[in-house]
Amino acid sequence: MVTIRVSSRGQLVIPAHTRERYGIKEGQRLVIEEKRDYIILRPITKNFISKLEGVLPPKGGLLKDFVKQKHKDKALKSRKK
Repeated sequence: MVTIRVSSRGQLVIPAHTRERYGIKEGQRLVIEEKRDYIILRPITKNFISKLEGVLPPKGGLLKDFVKQKHKDKALKSRKK
């Protein structure tokens, strides 16, 4: 278990080994799931979206955000090369 702090601006720093393990990249969106006495942070991935099929109304917002983020990731990678 790792302990982190919340900044005065409400920001969290997710440790590098955790980001790497779950494939969390800069600018990626996460879902905050609130439970009774704790929260869960989940990266939005293709797998996550496929599990939501039929649960959310078919507006396409979440999928559009995911596709936009993938395009941004590819653009960032190509700039770094």
